[in-house]
Amino acid sequence: MTHRKNTLRKLTLAVATLALGLTGSVAMAQSLSQGPSAQGAEMAHGRRGEGRHNRTPIAFSPTSAQGTISRFVVGPMGRTQAIVLSSGHIVHLGRHGDESSARLAVGATVRVSGFAAASAPLSVMGATVSDTSGNVIVQANPRAIARFSGTAAAPAAGQHPGRHQGRGMRQGHHGEHMAAMAALPARSARGTVQTLLVGPRGHVRGALLSDGTSVFFGRGLHRAASDNNLAVGQLLVAEGRGNQYARGASVMAERVTFANGVTVTAERPEARNGAQRGHRGEGRRAAMRRNHRAL
Repeated sequence: MTHRKNTLRKLTLAVATLALGLTGSVAMAQSLSQGPSAQGAEMAHGRRGEGRHNRTPIAFSPTSAQGTISRFVVGPMGRTQAIVLSSGHIVHLGRHGDESSARLAVGATVRVSGFAAASAPLSVMGATVSDTSGNVIVQANPRAIARFSGTAAAPAAGQHPGRHQGRGMRQGHHGEHMAAMAALPARSARGTVQTLLVGPRGHVRGALLSDGTSVFFGRGLHRAASDNNLAVGQLLVAEGRGNQYARGASVMAERVTFANGVTVTAERPEARNGAQRGHRGEGRRAAMRRNHRAL
């Protein structure tokens, strides 16, 4: 009798062990088929909200200004990007800046209505420009108004417009833009800072100098501007690529020297992105395998 009981106990233990093993195998298979766990995903990709695509949205508020047009902000490729008013406001003209600026002239007094972020109250986006009688000279794009006013339609669940859609097309345009920038002649500028070009998050993206040049900072130089306390009235020397255009000169700075004598060089894209970044459309793991084989 005792022998039979021991045999039954052994059989029961064996069946239980087999069942646990099968359950663990199924759970492991399901885990592998579904990808990494939530904790593993956080370790591999960072916690939700830390990526550059998940930054806190910028809140814009309606704003208005009036003043005399003192100068134009010209991009490195020659496109007119904004006008500067005597009130200190920088009024961005959007993608069709050249067409819009053709109806504006230095010395003209205008009224502006648009939107501004709290961190950059003098930088007006989605702007409509009128003369002193109220006649509209430049009408803001309706899509820009919807975007900055917060009335744009919310994306459907699971969709991230502008992030994946048309990525190949945007990458192609980016490559063409970078090639055109590299083809610009070397150019330098030296002058006193009259106006700081501040982005909606409060970062200094460039400066307007007393010699008439619009200077734009290359990668990483906005941090150097903050570290060296760049301010209006200081001397700034910029070296990079650009040209002289009808609305003024422009330089994309690759190296800047601040008033305190500190010289800083812009970061190279590959130095910032690191070796782990793969080709467009390539997964992180595939990029890691490709880079490992290249070592």
